[in-house]
Amino acid sequence: METNSIKLLNKVLNYSVAKQKKISKNIANVATENYQREDVDFSKFLKQSEAAGNLRIEKPKHIDISNIDTYQSELIEPTKDLSSGSGKNNVNIDEEMAEMAQNSLLFKFASQKLNSQFRQIRKVISGGR
Repeated sequence: METNSIKLLNKVLNYSVAKQKKISKNIANVATENYQREDVDFSKFLKQSEAAGNLRIEKPKHIDISNIDTYQSELIEPTKDLSSGSGKNNVNIDEEMAEMAQNSLLFKFASQKLNSQFRQIRKVISGGR
């Protein structure tokens, strides 16, 4: 049985993997003429979920994520602005590297929290030993 926090951490990890793939693709195409930068926007996913009424804030630090599986976390959007890149396309290598570092921290955080959740479950199953 998956708890809500495990489901959410799973979604965060899936988002992080999809984000990493897009960052890698953007970096690989930094010199490709007319390439359109792609991104995975998790904040848009959360806003859509909240607008649909399935993420409710009932208490200051409480979010109901019971229907989180019904949404897609991979909202991929090409960025049309060509001014931020190298002149050939809209990929800025410095921004991509910064996003990669931020995404790496998010992945590490979520995987450590998920590991902690499973350690707690294992401890309960083994009777606290």
